[in-house]
Amino acid sequence: MFSKSTILVGIALAALSSSAFAQENFPAETIRLVVPFAAGGQTDIMARLLADAMSKDLGQQIVVENIGGAGGTIGAANVAQSTADGYSLLFGTVGTQVVNEFTMPDLSYDSATDFTPIALAATATAVIVANPDFEANSIADLIELAKAKPGEIQYTTPGIGTSGHLAMELLEYTAGIDLVAVPYQGGAPATTDLIAGHMQLGVDGLPGQLAQITSGALKALGTSGKQRDPSAPDIPAIAETVQGLEATAWYALVGPKDMPADIVEKLNAAANTALQSADLAQKYSDMGISVGGGSATDLAGFIDAETIKWKDVVAAAGITAD
Repeated sequence: MFSKSTILVGIALAALSSSAFAQENFPAETIRLVVPFAAGGQTDIMARLLADAMSKDLGQQIVVENIGGAGGTIGAANVAQSTADGYSLLFGTVGTQVVNEFTMPDLSYDSATDFTPIALAATATAVIVANPDFEANSIADLIELAKAKPGEIQYTTPGIGTSGHLAMELLEYTAGIDLVAVPYQGGAPATTDLIAGHMQLGVDGLPGQLAQITSGALKALGTSGKQRDPSAPDIPAIAETVQGLEATAWYALVGPKDMPADIVEKLNAAANTALQSADLAQKYSDMGISVGGGSATDLAGFIDAETIKWKDVVAAAGITAD
């Protein structure tokens, strides 16, 4: 006869063995990658390209699921509340992983503790653009003009808390100037007003503005990366005038908190293999996007640094999601 304690120990060991086997053979089924925005947008396209490339390396399909709404928070919350087995992942952004924490007081998840970092997928810079008739032709000109007219110069943004808006707020915070944000429902209507001359100054993601800049419909004053963007090397980086300024949109692969380390390692390796491929790098480059990469630890440190930076900027600017 087996004692009750012997049976319980046997059950526990069997459970541990089954769990270890499942992790060792991960992935054994389809993985879902939640994009917290609607299908068809740039974030969605980027996620699908990465998912396809990673699927080939992992030997299992990664299916993109679009769960949009509330600035990405609905999709992010869905993943945060999922089982931490590696089969539910999030294509997170600077908004879902950092900024929303400071602009949405009723957020249903904790950005800092409810996710497991896996890999940085990509980065993209913002660009400050202007109607050709705008009197400033450079970042230095803009700063001088803003100091002469504090609180008078308006600029378009694709929305409150977007990467472009944050880039401009960081410029104001760092350069000590006061501009007025005019939020639009997306970049397209803002661009239309800039070209028509209804607005003179704006900020948006560089990929969406390259065609207008190239055609001369708008002029570029500066990009928000640490250095000039490879897709537009003739446009000066704002950091050439305002030392140290860097404000990039970024996209990262994350999962629910407490994911097993070996599963994180497998997903990170697959992501890096995909991101290092010439095919994916070229597709991202064609969109004005730079591939990411690095370890899960690298991503955790990056998110920590972004959190510190944007917390101060959001507070100083008084940005809310209302």
